[in-house]
Amino acid sequence: QPYTITMKMTPQANDVMCGRGADARNHVGNKRFRMQISLHCEAYAKASKSEKTKITRMIVDSVARDSGRFMKKDPTSGEWYEIDDRSSREKTGQSLREMAASKVTKKPGAKSGLPCSERGTLARLQEHVFSKLVEMNRSTGGNSGDANIHIVEDTDSTS
Repeated sequence: QPYTITMKMTPQANDVMCGRGADARNHVGNKRFRMQISLHCEAYAKASKSEKTKITRMIVDSVARDSGRFMKKDPTSGEWYEIDDRSSREKTGQSLREMAASKVTKKPGAKSGLPCSERGTLARLQEHVFSKLVEMNRSTGGNSGDANIHIVEDTDSTS
């Protein structure tokens, strides 16, 4: 007698849950996905159409490399299913556009209140921290109290 085996799919840690609400927002895979979107949103906003396609593809491929899937819940059955590659790219592109367009003005101290242009890579963060250290160094006349930080500014304008 023929039989069918069906397995229920449930989102795992590396999956991206497509949808709204706290479950999707707080899911670890979605947090990783938003981090990637945040890291690439500025480049995406400035990119040509072909470059945007490459950025989108890179993010979708990164999710897959980590054994992640883009999943959606069927509203009728309540079952989770994996969406196709095209839908995954569309979701990623939409997320990039939304984040790039969000010139958020939030109250001081609110999470994620920086506009896309002020978020970014580690290098930008390092530049920011270094500039603050230089500023502190100048304001204290080079005397940073107990701190054991010595800043040597590069005055070479060729870099």
